[in-house]
Amino acid sequence: MVIPAPKYKINKRDVVLHERLQEAYDEGRLIVHTDFMRLNRTDSPVFSPWLNTVPLLTLLTLALLVLLFGGLLSGTVALVFAVAIYALAIRPWTAQTVHRKAVALMMRDAGAWVRLWAHGGIVLQLAADRRVGCVAPEGDWRAFASRYFTEKAGTASPGLSMA
Repeated sequence: MVIPAPKYKINKRDVVLHERLQEAYDEGRLIVHTDFMRLNRTDSPVFSPWLNTVPLLTLLTLALLVLLFGGLLSGTVALVFAVAIYALAIRPWTAQTVHRKAVALMMRDAGAWVRLWAHGGIVLQLAADRRVGCVAPEGDWRAFASRYFTEKAGTASPGLSMA
């Protein structure tokens, strides 16, 4: 049974603030961090079972084939190499892919942004002052965007809010 994703009500202010966040991200004024462990779960909007299972099953299948055709010693060595490849290459690649998918979903539209923010696992950070940030889902992204990104860079001082 598939449970539909909850619908979030998006208003005009959310759309405008989302556009400001997009502009800030594109201009390098906003840094987006993602929590791999939180976003790589089955309830996450960016989770892909194929991304998690296919590389691992491929490595294990190859190790099993080496075990069957090469013997116990070579099969054990192949399994150790498979684990090393998974830990050192596949897992970091999966984390980077989840990050890219999350950022792409966040920047797609305001509805996707609000849905992913409600899920959590996102941290927004000012590029100019990395001590200033906002953590999902507890943080108020609307207040963060209103305070720091209401105008284009260089046109107004931070702290101005939208009416």
